[in-house]
Amino acid sequence: MIGRRVRRAFTLVELLVVIAIIAILVALLLPAINAAREAARRNQCINKLRQLSIAVNNYESAVQRYPLATDSTQSLLVTVPGSTGTPQFNAGEQRYYRDFAGYSWLVKILPQMEEKALYDEISAQSQKFVVAGFDPSAMMDRSGSVHLSTRSLAFLRCPSFSGQNYATAPEYQQFGEVGAGNYVCFPSSHVTSDNTLADDGIIVAMASGTEQIRRKGLKSGDVSDGISKTIMLTESREEEYSSWYDGTCPWVVALRPEAGDPVLLGDGYYGPPESSGTDVIALNYGPKNDRFRAYRYMRRGRPWPGSDHRVWGPSSEHGGSVVIHAFADARTVPISEGVDEKVYYRLVTRNGNEQAELPNQ
Repeated sequence: MIGRRVRRAFTLVELLVVIAIIAILVALLLPAINAAREAARRNQCINKLRQLSIAVNNYESAVQRYPLATDSTQSLLVTVPGSTGTPQFNAGEQRYYRDFAGYSWLVKILPQMEEKALYDEISAQSQKFVVAGFDPSAMMDRSGSVHLSTRSLAFLRCPSFSGQNYATAPEYQQFGEVGAGNYVCFPSSHVTSDNTLADDGIIVAMASGTEQIRRKGLKSGDVSDGISKTIMLTESREEEYSSWYDGTCPWVVALRPEAGDPVLLGDGYYGPPESSGTDVIALNYGPKNDRFRAYRYMRRGRPWPGSDHRVWGPSSEHGGSVVIHAFADARTVPISEGVDEKVYYRLVTRNGNEQAELPNQ
């Protein structure tokens, strides 16, 4: 007879040891896997901002001017649709729509983003941007069933952003799910002490301050600091007022409200006041610190009641506390929260005539 070898099964202890080893290996590998995924998402975000910068430059080449942050005849520091306290518009208030909800710079560069069909549709339905963007009747798509502001453009969302793909502010609910985006411009470095924008960025608004001054976009020659040394675009994790379509939404400033007006520093150039002793840049400053209220919506020079809803400025969900920024020459870099506040402020302004460089860039 041929003897049979008896195979001994795993004991419970051995099985538990194997499971524990596998769990340890998974725990060790997961951070590396997540880091690799985030690196890939961050690279996608960098590429998206670079392509947006190229689109802005192509627009400037075609029109000989940069796009306006909004074509509204009011300052960016105004209320958004519906903030009068009711979610519905009066059907006869065409001027109100036009003044307080102009078309954004992103709408104007749609042809340079290979979205000419959408641009043509918006232009046709608005009679070449004469009809206000949130006119509930005139700005429906050709089917007459969907408002054009609800178009969702995945290209305008950061891959690392975990929020909704539509603007969650209650004012927009009457139109449906208004499409959201994460990419914004810098029309100004800060909000001044008299609640106006300094208008020292590249993509500025049509109206300056609280005055009814209409202007065209700036020319590349207006950027005296140089397009390679001036930040033009960044990203934001704002979720409520995040419409890519509404001109009052896709923009941010570099300094927090409590920074105060820039002052002349010892090197002979302007920068944030050094006496505060605290970090005053707005990078990733939001609900984790306090409610970010850089944009106090104004009307007739007075704060609009209940207009402190926007809580994020330049911000992201990327690892390492970095936010992606694009210079006007399409150079795109991550900037960390620890950046020198003086350097950051000066890189956002287009005409400070100072020397400012990011370290190790």
